[in-house]
Amino acid sequence: MNAEVEKPPFVQDKVYALLRDEWVGPAPLNATLRELQTPPATTTLRVVPSLAPPLEEIFAFLREWTQHKFAIEVHPVIADVISLTQKAPDGLADTDADSVPASSGRHPVVLVDPHCGHAVLRGSHVYAKGVLASEPGLKVGSRVSVYAYVGPKQGDRKLLRGTYLHTTDGQQDANCADTLADADSGAADTADGAAVSEDFDSPAFRAFCGDGVLEMSPLSIYQSSCGLAIRMDDAIDFQTLPPYLFPQNLPSAVVAHVMGCQPGESVADLCAAPGGKTTHICSLMDNQGWVLAIDRSQKRVDELKGTVLRHQATIAECICADATTDKWTCSRGSCQDLQGKFDRVLIDAPCSATGLRPRLTFGEGDLHIDSLSQIQRRLIQRPRWACCAKTRRLIRVSEDCCR
Repeated sequence: MNAEVEKPPFVQDKVYALLRDEWVGPAPLNATLRELQTPPATTTLRVVPSLAPPLEEIFAFLREWTQHKFAIEVHPVIADVISLTQKAPDGLADTDADSVPASSGRHPVVLVDPHCGHAVLRGSHVYAKGVLASEPGLKVGSRVSVYAYVGPKQGDRKLLRGTYLHTTDGQQDANCADTLADADSGAADTADGAAVSEDFDSPAFRAFCGDGVLEMSPLSIYQSSCGLAIRMDDAIDFQTLPPYLFPQNLPSAVVAHVMGCQPGESVADLCAAPGGKTTHICSLMDNQGWVLAIDRSQKRVDELKGTVLRHQATIAECICADATTDKWTCSRGSCQDLQGKFDRVLIDAPCSATGLRPRLTFGEGDLHIDSLSQIQRRLIQRPRWACCAKTRRLIRVSEDCCR
């Protein structure tokens, strides 16, 4: 039964109504949403066999890399995936202490955007681009508590980057102009210049992500869009992984196996960036054949090319194009020339991502979801595409394009 259970926080009414009307899952909707708002205990890494050392060496590296805090094992079904599962803490004292909210006075608060919050909950550090606001008086080396901001973001109620929060003792800093006096004009433009109002400072608009140490001054953070801002306790720094290990969620790691691509085949991967599934397909094909990887954003294609290069996926050809149209060409001809020539096609279409975990907020409106369905429909209905479609959402309206 879905009724009589309180609606989880941070779920927009329109999206919740749509989910409630369409829900057919075996578990109650509210219980499912609450689970989605918590990070999974297990992280998965995909091994690139052509680059990897013996399994014993991989396990030895991972034990050191995780500081022996994770149980490490090969996935029982998918042989090229390694699972890292957090070990239970030795005692409850540290765990309870780490959960004390900053409002108690333990640590000053830093607010980050929801996307940054999701990454932190999956084990990432905090980078400057994701920081929205902070309490005054912070310096490099300060211990801070990181919260994801999940409050209003429209109109006059938008929380501007560079805003100051109330102090932990309840006093309000009148203006941040003194601290930003020496800032470049770019930083001054992004700073709100005043303490945040009490409604933004409310716990109702925060989701606790963890504690860490400030690595950059607030001024440097708000002047910059890059750099390590907060080094989180117990973070997993995926950027330090060797090329033979690729962080990939288990559902994504399953896709290439389900497709069953064989050496020598021609495969198209639409909406291919950032390249995890593209390179996995190349790996399973032993780099024999041809994989055409398409994405319509040049910036994302550049990221795709970087992933392909790191994984030495030599059979991948990356092009910037809109796969919903016929107006693109590659090394083997035009779209019209290639219709019906691919053995397999993967469509990882844009979707609402309501099924991602953790997912702190559910804020897409009906029109946004409908527009995604239209894009999915145009991709799948291209003439003679033989496809494996993949999405990451709970809302069934975006599946109707497949019917």
